[in-house]
Amino acid sequence: MDQALDYAKKALEIQTELNNKTGMAIEFNNIGTIMLTKGDLDQALDYAKKALEIQTELDDKIRMAVTYNNIGQIYQDKGDLDQALDYAKLALTIDEQSKDMFQVALDYFNLASICNLKQNNEEELIYLKKIKQLLDKVPKYSKMEYIIKRINELENKA
Repeated sequence: MDQALDYAKKALEIQTELNNKTGMAIEFNNIGTIMLTKGDLDQALDYAKKALEIQTELDDKIRMAVTYNNIGQIYQDKGDLDQALDYAKLALTIDEQSKDMFQVALDYFNLASICNLKQNNEEELIYLKKIKQLLDKVPKYSKMEYIIKRINELENKA
């Protein structure tokens, strides 16, 4: 991890010298991901927010969605599930606008997972049903049994 961090920081220096804003945002995100893996959540959040600032300036919606998900993961790991949910919803909004249905399905899964951790069964059920609607269009999807089972569990609790 330390070597990966060194390389990412050197890449950031190069991107900064070139004034390549997209490259800088990518490297800020890479460093943030490494810091997340290392367990330094505050540093991970700082780097992810630097990436988001540049992506917002560039109006780079696709990368913004990725960064929103990264920030949501950091907040989830910090135990701030409300913030995690807010950032996951921001990612979903962008991915829905771009009509990237694979990414939308992943966003729904992230949201369902956060709702599960928050023990918000009603909202988790909504996102699981949305995943199921998308996956119904894909034959023989391997996770479908889990999703159907979890939907049934939550509906039976209601």
